[in-house]
Amino acid sequence: MVLQEKKSSNLEPVVEESTILKMQEDVAQIDVHQDLLGYIVEITDATRNNSNITLGASPRATLALTRAAQANAYIKGRDYVIPDDIKDMVISVIAHRLIMSPEARLNKQTAHSVVQSIIEKIKIPIL
Repeated sequence: MVLQEKKSSNLEPVVEESTILKMQEDVAQIDVHQDLLGYIVEITDATRNNSNITLGASPRATLALTRAAQANAYIKGRDYVIPDDIKDMVISVIAHRLIMSPEARLNKQTAHSVVQSIIEKIKIPIL
């Protein structure tokens, strides 16, 4: 069976490049309260001090989580981040960056479950 290649000449852009660039600028302007920045740092730091994790989240992961939380707030129509924005994004942003310890892998623990347990243990800031 031979699949015929579809021509891309019929494809139209869904959004203009300038719109995407403007949205990126808007996301960068979403306010993140200092206490929430501390919460993000606490989460990523906990991945570096967890016996189930050999290699925890990097400083770049901290920045990525901050930007993802800002984007989540933007999509939901807010100009500020709330704790749920962080919690909604943390597993997607952090879990794939971790290297689990051999013991954790033997015990069939996943990065997802370990990050979830970290989130549950860290006190959410009250703003």
